[in-house]
Amino acid sequence: MDTPGYHEFADNIKTLLTSPPPFLYIRDSNTPRITSYVLNSILASGENLRYAHVDAIACFTPRLIFDGVLNALARWSPRWSDGCANWSKEDASDEAYNTSLGSFMRGLRDIRSDATSTGKGKAKAIEDAQMVILIENADRLTAMPNLMVPLTRLAELSQLDTSLSVIFLSRVRWEDIRPPLGASPDPFVVDVQPLTKDDATQFLEANYLRICAENPCDAYDPSFLPLYKQFVSAVVSINFPFTHDPNELAYVIAAQWPHFIGAALREASDEDALPDEPTRMRLLRSFTASMTTAFESLYPRETHAADWVEGLSTDTNASSSSLPRMHKYILLASYIASSNPPKTDLRMFGRGLDERGKKKKRKGGGGARQGAGKVAKVPQRLIGPSSFPLDRLVAILGALVEENEEYRVEVHEGMSIPGEWTDMEVSRVGVLGTISELTRMRLLQRTTAVDKLDGPPVLKCAISYETALEYARELGVPLVDLLWETA
Repeated sequence: MDTPGYHEFADNIKTLLTSPPPFLYIRDSNTPRITSYVLNSILASGENLRYAHVDAIACFTPRLIFDGVLNALARWSPRWSDGCANWSKEDASDEAYNTSLGSFMRGLRDIRSDATSTGKGKAKAIEDAQMVILIENADRLTAMPNLMVPLTRLAELSQLDTSLSVIFLSRVRWEDIRPPLGASPDPFVVDVQPLTKDDATQFLEANYLRICAENPCDAYDPSFLPLYKQFVSAVVSINFPFTHDPNELAYVIAAQWPHFIGAALREASDEDALPDEPTRMRLLRSFTASMTTAFESLYPRETHAADWVEGLSTDTNASSSSLPRMHKYILLASYIASSNPPKTDLRMFGRGLDERGKKKKRKGGGGARQGAGKVAKVPQRLIGPSSFPLDRLVAILGALVEENEEYRVEVHEGMSIPGEWTDMEVSRVGVLGTISELTRMRLLQRTTAVDKLDGPPVLKCAISYETALEYARELGVPLVDLLWETA
């Protein structure tokens, strides 16, 4: 067993099991499933030790808990041929062990003392063995108050003080679920420390190697491990402040990794080689917004990973004729906002009250000429789309509609200023709803949290240059003239 970040915890538990306390409480608010796996590995490898592991979510009644514990301690597996009967001592009375708490404790004593049984149980002698009961999600026991207190005193009530230990594993503190009036004894409490970024990264890398060994496929090949490490590092850096559970991060990565490695292989010059370092960094930058979007949808399970993956190619597969006209204007406005610096908007779209002439554009196009010794500026199209606030998108959208839709220039009653009607139309709730719809379609990417209240939402264009040109031709928009850098 080698779980990153759990070496100290595993050593402490092994030390405690040499002389275990009758009641042990383990709290892990971040990664209880990994802690449960580590505990099972330690208990399974212990010498002269028998243990039972039950989940209070699955075993939601006292009978289920009693049967699960007794069958596990007796190492008995119900068989269909025997009618799925639970373990029982051959010379036991007719009363089942799961009818009451007293019968359950009698079953524990029978398991402890049964050394030569040849009946159903065939339990091996465990006179000198230690018995450990691990209850996962122990906070669910609060729904069974008549059972929780006896479980905390089980070693005392069953008269197996030195041979029985009960371990509770939960996300919550013991103080939050402690029975009132001091009915339960104070446990020996162990707090599991949260994993660090390095521990989570090592866990995910080990998970990748395990998948490559057990279920190899096109996206999971050992030769992709260097690129996978970079991708994992980027995902962990972005999403680690919100969850320290590597299993949740692995779920998000599994939804994005096939799409990312596919894009990386298409960018590689050699079919058998990975892309160079600059190309990797550019791909990681272009996938940054997608990492946040995937986490916001997959972590609360708002959608399934398979359904989310199907939407990744929406921008490449969406037909131009399948989108309404206003949707295409919004996407064009978003592409311009992602490609042009904010300070150029006034030069490209600024108008006077009566001016409807040709747009003013910097002469020469492209970046400024570089002198000797200066580093050449990389065009925005090669860097990737930049983010922009919602109000800037609405302003560019109004300019595009005003310039390219002739019926928009009609002066309506009470509107004497050119563009006033267009400004009112693009600010309607329907347009804002369309922007939200395009975000769900992943033609726009939202880079700020949904619940953020300070400032307008920040977006980023997710369509390609070729798709933007296609929309521009259909709408009659001179897209090349509206881009500050055309190179």
